[in-house]
Amino acid sequence: VFGVFDCPDASQMTPTRSRSTTAVQALSLLNSQFVNRQAEYLANDIRNRTKTLPEQVNLAVFRTLCRPAEPAELKILSEVASNQGLTQVCRILMNLNEFVFIQ
Repeated sequence: VFGVFDCPDASQMTPTRSRSTTAVQALSLLNSQFVNRQAEYLANDIRNRTKTLPEQVNLAVFRTLCRPAEPAELKILSEVASNQGLTQVCRILMNLNEFVFIQ
């Protein structure tokens, strides 16, 4: 995992870490057992707290991105939730740049 994300070698001194972003990193996150398990935990918690699908999607966006869902996002993510389940919505949200990178 650390190799994919260009983890620096702790045995070598360097003034700055090189930056690299690759498709392999995105695929590693998307297919990560850890991320998928966390998405399932989040989805189960949200299902226990809310009843309707729009409420669940709104809460998933709020819990992962710390903001309410925009109307276009709500529409798309609700379609995903109804077709593939809330766990997949949580998985998508956990793979967004907005979730992964601190601004």
